[in-house]
Amino acid sequence: MTTPAGGDEFCTSNEPKTWWEFPEPPLEPADINFYVLGNRMALLRIAEELGKPESIREELRRAIVCQRQAIENILWDPDSHRYCDVTERGHRKSNVPDVQNITVPLFGGVLEAERAQEIAGSLFDPELFATPLPLPSCPINYSGLNGKPGFRPTGYWRGLSWGLMYYEAIWGLYRNGLRDEAVFLLRKIMEAEKASRIPAAENFNAITGDAVGCPFMGYSSQLLHPFLSLTTGLIMEPGSRSIAFDPVALNPDWEYFSFGPFAYKPDLLLSVSWSRSGGYRVSVNAQEFHFNSPTAFRLERDGETWKLDPASVHPVRTLEQEPVAAGWESGLLRVRNVDNIRRRGKVRFRKMLLDSGLFPAGEAEFSLEPDADIILTPEQPPETERGKAWLMAEIRVDGYPFGFSVGCAW
Repeated sequence: MTTPAGGDEFCTSNEPKTWWEFPEPPLEPADINFYVLGNRMALLRIAEELGKPESIREELRRAIVCQRQAIENILWDPDSHRYCDVTERGHRKSNVPDVQNITVPLFGGVLEAERAQEIAGSLFDPELFATPLPLPSCPINYSGLNGKPGFRPTGYWRGLSWGLMYYEAIWGLYRNGLRDEAVFLLRKIMEAEKASRIPAAENFNAITGDAVGCPFMGYSSQLLHPFLSLTTGLIMEPGSRSIAFDPVALNPDWEYFSFGPFAYKPDLLLSVSWSRSGGYRVSVNAQEFHFNSPTAFRLERDGETWKLDPASVHPVRTLEQEPVAAGWESGLLRVRNVDNIRRRGKVRFRKMLLDSGLFPAGEAEFSLEPDADIILTPEQPPETERGKAWLMAEIRVDGYPFGFSVGCAW
């Protein structure tokens, strides 16, 4: 196991450090600082909830303010619009972006919405973390430094995608108002989980999406939480006076979906279902709430019953499915229109050579009628050893908000 590549430029040897070693000089990791800040904020909420003395709460407030200022003054890089790991002495910034320096601050609820949106863009940058299965643990354009290896599709912490980053990113994006982005990433990791023969795999190849590692990894198992919450709509919040629903990831094209009965609390039994003919139904104990389309709403406790807050009711605009499907066949790319209308778009081919970086491999445009497909051919990469070249095709479809890609080993 190696540390993230951010420490490479500060290591004097040509070998990456293992987890129990440190680069020279030692680093102050940005993600750890955000974990600590989030923990302090949680402790303050607990102290307030339990009515702890004002002296304890004030001490926590001072520590939070101090750490916030230090993070912004020392770890923030305004030129690259990201938080950086820095050296313990001199505060030299690492030049290698780290995905957890994005996902952790998003998840922790410690950023203003504008800053959250500013850093979130890197997650969808195909030069950094928007790989075919996004959120690799090392940016895909990293070719290595000081004799140390660059991005590795199967590198434990140099390219594999982990469930932990997905959990943080999905909830962080959702809580900062980037709902489509959260659903897009949720669908990507759920597709990889569905295709995997390893249940809740430890991690995933960021180019092929293949699952690797041990089964039932806690990081990946906990992805059931955002999947169920954002699909059923049940947003689990502390407290017992209200229940919120927001089925932002529910696919209206599904014929039928159901979840429950689920004992949400000792006195609260929930069921959620959706059908194209019957709409969105939520049962709370003996009460039922019905809507014709996916709908967000809040219920307030009134004695032994629950009442709908009319002001909270609004239809949910869900992200449409990707309108084309694509896959590699012997080095050729097949693109098929799975929508019911004509679709136009553009494909950008790229090759990734180990320790050399990313290189263009041609472009192509397409126009497809419903259910039609097309075969596209990338430029041939130079001869290289097996396992050291990878092909990717980034697809942009007119009218669809995200680019997405598929990849394969060359």
